[in-house]
Amino acid sequence: MTTKPTNPKDKMGIKKVPLSTVPEPVIAEVGLALFEGARKYGRHNYRVSGILASVYYDALRRHIGAWWEGEDIDRDSQLSHVTKAISSLVVLRDAMMNDMWVDDRPPKSKAGWVDDMNKKAVEIIEKYPDVVEPFTEDLAEKEYLPQDRMGDIIHEGDILEYDPSKEGLAEFVGRRGVVMVEDGIYFLRWWSKPEHSGSAPMDSELTNGVNQLWRLV
Repeated sequence: MTTKPTNPKDKMGIKKVPLSTVPEPVIAEVGLALFEGARKYGRHNYRVSGILASVYYDALRRHIGAWWEGEDIDRDSQLSHVTKAISSLVVLRDAMMNDMWVDDRPPKSKAGWVDDMNKKAVEIIEKYPDVVEPFTEDLAEKEYLPQDRMGDIIHEGDILEYDPSKEGLAEFVGRRGVVMVEDGIYFLRWWSKPEHSGSAPMDSELTNGVNQLWRLV
């Protein structure tokens, strides 16, 4: 139920600014980002001193660019680059609304340039209709990191169990080992016999891609 027929405030309330649509955790993070600025420069300094649009545009592009290239956290603030980018837009928009900004944008581009680019994008799609999957960080990990026989990525400290999918040495089935990394090389330290038998451990290098004889425990 979104309204109460017996409450006359409901009919008026739904016609006002819907602040409930804004996620509070994001607002809280933006508050931290602006609090950092307040500690360094004074709270709401931008409403008094004003801002240059280009400064906040540059900050926005730096943060969102760093995030897009795989760096999640801003090193200085230890906040998300996305949060820092949002904060840049918040300050810029507030300055615009309060007429405290200097519009130093370049001369306007020709109207409709985005539509022209969109048409060219459509032409490319029509020329190459078969989609090739993008190379993502997850795909890169799967290509350059070892995986168990189920295709799950193996990390240092993981426990693997000898579990051949088709062929293997039956007496080793069920034996376990721990994944170790030295000089960037992944290998498994395991025992051909139960550890309590006093047998020496064996080191088996784990190849990039799927390792058919092992599975994560």
